[in-house]
Amino acid sequence: MSRVATLWSFATTVTQPLFILLGGLMATWADARTSLFAAAGMMCAAAVLLPRR
Repeated sequence: MSRVATLWSFATTVTQPLFILLGGLMATWADARTSLFAAAGMMCAAAVLLPRR
């Protein structure tokens, strides 16, 4: 359990700044509304792709 928690903490710590940078670049390239819709779409797609039992 502690290994999973450590890996989860490491993964979120590393990827969060990268996605903040990506969101900022996308907001600069397109606009804020488009980048927010893209982020919402990615979160919905992630929920659909989660394994189900």
